[in-house]
Amino acid sequence: MTILSKRDFLQYAGATAATISVGGCALFRRPLDGRCFGGPDITNPRAHLAIDVHVHVFNATDLPVAAYLERVLGRDPKFKRAVQALSPIIERIGWWVAPSAGDELRRLNLAESTIRACRADESVRQIPSDKLTAQIANDRQEAYRKGRQEVVNALYAAPEYGDAIRRYRQRGKSNSSERDAVASVILQLPESVEEYRSSLKRPLISRREIGVRGAITFIMQCFQYRYVNVFDYLDGFARNADRSIDLMVCHMVDFDWPIADGRATLTPLKAQQDVMARISILAGGRVHCYAAYDPFRQVAHDLGLYQGESPLDLVRDAVERRGCIGVKLYPPMGFAPLGNGSIKPQFWERRWLPAGLKVADLGTRLDKSLIELYRWCVAEDVPIMAHTSVSLGPTDEFEWLATAQYWENVFNWQNTSDQKEFEGLRVNFGHFGDTDVVDGGPLERAEAYMKLMKEGDRPGHNAFADSAFFAEALSDPMAVRRRLKALLSTRASGENAPLADRLMYGSDWEMLTYLEDPYFEYLNKFVEIFDDLNSNSDISKGGRLADNFFGENAARYMGLRRGEPARRRLDKFYSNNRVSTPLWIHKLDGVVVASQ
Repeated sequence: MTILSKRDFLQYAGATAATISVGGCALFRRPLDGRCFGGPDITNPRAHLAIDVHVHVFNATDLPVAAYLERVLGRDPKFKRAVQALSPIIERIGWWVAPSAGDELRRLNLAESTIRACRADESVRQIPSDKLTAQIANDRQEAYRKGRQEVVNALYAAPEYGDAIRRYRQRGKSNSSERDAVASVILQLPESVEEYRSSLKRPLISRREIGVRGAITFIMQCFQYRYVNVFDYLDGFARNADRSIDLMVCHMVDFDWPIADGRATLTPLKAQQDVMARISILAGGRVHCYAAYDPFRQVAHDLGLYQGESPLDLVRDAVERRGCIGVKLYPPMGFAPLGNGSIKPQFWERRWLPAGLKVADLGTRLDKSLIELYRWCVAEDVPIMAHTSVSLGPTDEFEWLATAQYWENVFNWQNTSDQKEFEGLRVNFGHFGDTDVVDGGPLERAEAYMKLMKEGDRPGHNAFADSAFFAEALSDPMAVRRRLKALLSTRASGENAPLADRLMYGSDWEMLTYLEDPYFEYLNKFVEIFDDLNSNSDISKGGRLADNFFGENAARYMGLRRGEPARRRLDKFYSNNRVSTPLWIHKLDGVVVASQ
């Protein structure tokens, strides 16, 4: 193990001057470190490695928000009535007031200049500059102000809400109907973002508020700056006395063709990649992304319906040049990971899918686009993360495409030479097949994914899963502990890998923000759960369960150790952009900060 002196630590934690260019636009001249990203309140150099493999920091210009709320989130029983009630408001909100890529890059340029005032004192405490602190606070408030104004204006512009507004004015807070609850929550939005954030911690007065407040919280989050979301994540969500998050892995999404009729988001994918590359550099490697890949977009491109850059080429560029670690897939939008060619064409006769995509061989074309992706991922050792919970798709039938049988197709797929090309594909089964692990029912979907996790050189030997959006960890952590213990104790055969070696920590922040529970306690709850499980010698061999779950498994899944392809790509990204070695690499390589 290498000892990193305090002086060396300050040198790596500080930032170096650099000037770079990616994709024709200037990136940062020095990385952001300080409270900046290395302060003692959000960084623990002496704690074991901690990685969150499943995070989102997108905003409304990256996502077809109205379509997502109405066609996807509105199907969730917890939110269905709330989203239906909100529909007249959603239609009238001006999502364009959220920060675009250009807005974000301008603010990040200002942040870069104010970072120069960050300094480190003799106790390894990085002190933020007053200007940077003020900029973050001002940007957070301004984005919230615009979002609040849009939501309030949309409420008053919706004639369906006239009576609810009058009842609220006459009687104060009222929750006799969903519309009353919507009007009440919106009209009580405080002018200050800090007051608003504090209000999210108050108890709910009525059960109707659960879906309403959650949906509105998600809407408000969509107006925020992405880099502010990163700070908010680290400052208010990812801190723990024992395990502060060293690396947050953010996932982009691409829903334009499955649910938005092929209309581009206000910030197109390439611009999203530019923004997140800059944030990765400013964060000094503490934040990295997965690029989104939508096979529907690739089919549209191949058919000439979409004139932009090939989605596969965009993904390649993001991974090879922009600091992205891997690729994000979202099967519940209407495609199986493999095996679409055996599905009848009528399956895709949905009113929300563009007419041009409804070709007789759509399934075969989807498979072709995915096979090309997998071939590249295997050749370059690029990891994939896929949504595997039967949830958050525009229809029940589409959601079932996220089940394990379709990933079994991938691992066992044979090419014309009867070779299994994808048996070693690195895959994270996001949400572990189900987000409701303590609903009292069988754990069949999670167990089906466990059976795909193999040892040796068998198909699936690089298959993993994460704990993202295990919401019951907040409301019933003991039940989650019991269910995880049951899963960790299960091993179907000698070919199967122990789940202790494959399960990873993931949060699904910012999607957690629409929960009624205190989402900011998610990390703390999992630390408590795994500290307890770690003491069980039957499932924690050598007492390594917690360390594996919070960091080591993620490093193995993504291939982050020295000499592996993903690590080499990141090392090159850091070198090209003059980013000092991040703390997570020092921890992974066995470097510790000397106490003196």
